[in-house]
Amino acid sequence: IGQTGGNNNTYIGSGAGNSMTSGDYNVMIGRATGGGVATGGGNTIVGAQVSGLSSSLSNTVILASGNGAIRIQVDSDGRTAFSGSIRPQSYTVAGLPSASDAGAGALVFVTDEMGGAVPAFSDGSDWRRVTDRAVVS
Repeated sequence: IGQTGGNNNTYIGSGAGNSMTSGDYNVMIGRATGGGVATGGGNTIVGAQVSGLSSSLSNTVILASGNGAIRIQVDSDGRTAFSGSIRPQSYTVAGLPSASDAGAGALVFVTDEMGGAVPAFSDGSDWRRVTDRAVVS
């Protein structure tokens, strides 16, 4: 590991964190992962060969495939980026969980809604179809 400074970092995998010079509180898991991060701190990066990152990347969570392709990234502002499609859990109308327990903003896919399968969201009280905001029934 090429680290010359920094505190409380954890590296697992040959060459993980090899660009680090002074960043603190990083966790990098996977062969040659974290390439490019030199001074950033508070990162968690999992997946082999994740490289080409900003030298000052901070407070970011990255999950990547074995070839270094970033699949999920949550940045320091909580913004989440996905590579590929997002698939919410599927339910029948009768099997939907409580909308209030799921919380406002939760998303599901309803397979047998009147008029056909449709994504739905919780408004905190009811599940509503995203197409017209009508309550799922």
